[in-house]
Amino acid sequence: MMESLRNFLSGPRLVVIIALLALPFVFLGTSSLGTVFTGSLGSINGEEVTELDYTVAANIRANKLKETYGEQFNFNELDSQLQVDLIRQELITQKVFLSEDRSLGLLNDEEIKIAKKSIVQDPSYRDENGNFDEALFEAVANQNGFSKNDYINLSGNINAIEKYRFSLSGSLFQLPNEISKLVNILEKKADIDFVKIDSQSLRDSIKNTLTEQVEYYNQNQELFYEDELRSFQFFSLVSSDYSDKVEIPEDYATNYYEDYLSKAQSNIQKKFSHIMVDKTNYENNIDALSKIELIKSQLDEGSSFEDLVAEYSEDIVTKDQGGNLDYFEEDVFPEEFGSALKDMQNSDISSIIEIDSSYHILKVTEVLEEKIKSFDEISSEIIEELISAESLALLNDDFNELDQLSLEGSTINDLAAFTSKEIKSSSLQSISSINAEYDALISDIVFDDSFELNTPKVVDLDGTIYVLSLSEIKEPELKPFALVQEEVNSSLIEINASIRRAELEKEYLNLSLDSEKKTFVEDNLFVSSESFKDIKRYSSLLPQDILRNLFESNPGSELSLSSISGDHYFITLNAYTYPTDIEKQEVVDQYTPFDTERLADRMNDIMNDDLFDTAKIDLNEQIFTQE
Repeated sequence: MMESLRNFLSGPRLVVIIALLALPFVFLGTSSLGTVFTGSLGSINGEEVTELDYTVAANIRANKLKETYGEQFNFNELDSQLQVDLIRQELITQKVFLSEDRSLGLLNDEEIKIAKKSIVQDPSYRDENGNFDEALFEAVANQNGFSKNDYINLSGNINAIEKYRFSLSGSLFQLPNEISKLVNILEKKADIDFVKIDSQSLRDSIKNTLTEQVEYYNQNQELFYEDELRSFQFFSLVSSDYSDKVEIPEDYATNYYEDYLSKAQSNIQKKFSHIMVDKTNYENNIDALSKIELIKSQLDEGSSFEDLVAEYSEDIVTKDQGGNLDYFEEDVFPEEFGSALKDMQNSDISSIIEIDSSYHILKVTEVLEEKIKSFDEISSEIIEELISAESLALLNDDFNELDQLSLEGSTINDLAAFTSKEIKSSSLQSISSINAEYDALISDIVFDDSFELNTPKVVDLDGTIYVLSLSEIKEPELKPFALVQEEVNSSLIEINASIRRAELEKEYLNLSLDSEKKTFVEDNLFVSSESFKDIKRYSSLLPQDILRNLFESNPGSELSLSSISGDHYFITLNAYTYPTDIEKQEVVDQYTPFDTERLADRMNDIMNDDLFDTAKIDLNEQIFTQE
């Protein structure tokens, strides 16, 4: 598990996580702490909460909301109390996961290395030549109240926190202590008493008279109208309709192939590594130059490039990867690198290269040359691409012409004649039947209130050009009562059942004596009571939505819960019991190794809730109250 967690994040995912911190920080409005509170603001699971933690949480929350709602979202425009509520939620989340990371040993030097790599790769901290500008990074960090190292450490913590979050949904948990913790959660059992109002029995008990049904029908006639119906004419055009109209210029394929050859022969990719000496680490350039010259002399004497990278390179990002910089790209690396690599072959080592702030020695580790296709191999492909492109252009030309003709008053018959297409006609149909038979995009147009009869519209629907004309509109009519009586009665039953259920809930909640509650159950045929011992989180005895709420509650809780089915439960949570070590081991043996993925899935469902249920939160709540 530990290795999988360490390797869980890479590339874009890592950048997203560090971007949550995203210097510079947002500036809070009324929810800012200002100078009122200083030092410790309390603790969460033994983790001290500082003013800096508050600010970081605010920034992370603001940036998450921007990810969701777009860059235009302004956190400061939220109500001040909503601001602090969101910050409090984020602050607790960060600290709870941080304490869990610490207990699992996920806070380590590896996270610091990942944070450093992400910062170095951040384009915000690159100079005009595209190189990492450490001085710029340090200045921005200082501007926001950090030393350089403090910011890196904070980024490492956040990386570990987010890694834990992601790992809950995707990793296979195999550490014994983690499995044990998960089993303890999964196998937790509850002792409960409950009273249930059965929604189906309640509905069955309701009998509506004919008079009540007619009255409901008359008062709610808008619910019982037939669908509006429309018919239309149409024809369609696709790019393949124009394939036989494309003219291929003489010698087109030959000229294209010559251009392809020229590009392919120059498209050679070179993977390379480097040893770097950072001038800023030395008192003067002479000392830095002496260092790189020493390294070059050892290379000339036959020392291993990779060994010298590990011993001498001052690039903190690539040092542990043999100096690997991947494949050369002109817009990423300095021009001096490109000039040196141009004539180098595989395994060649460059001379010393100087750029603004550092010295480098390069080694080519791999050369990839594009496999050049023969003319016969590529000519048909070239012609197909031309036909496809030109067909699409002709389709677009006709689209513009048809659209203009429709605006000038042409009928659908005129437009069909222009394209030599056959017109098709639909029957009178509802919007749902058009969706089923044709396309939802067509139904949106046909049932658009602005679509006038016998006035064609020309539209592009995912690359297919449709010409549509509305033929007939049949307005909705009220359905006779006899045809909808069953529907009327069902609706009325649901309404009356809902009213009666609300009355019963209120009545029961006002009862205090056990004898009164017993009488309540006995007097209502659709009300029952039952007790369960040792009910589990994934039991089939109760609906899952009820169980989810139940297992998020504390022993002694009195719960009033409605399930998705409409049943209502009054539950007393008496106690929890937990599995013994022997029982835990039996479950572990059952799931390991073949079903650890299912364990991880369950972890994703419930671990977060459990962590927060047991969290020890001791905060100065004055901070989170805006008056």
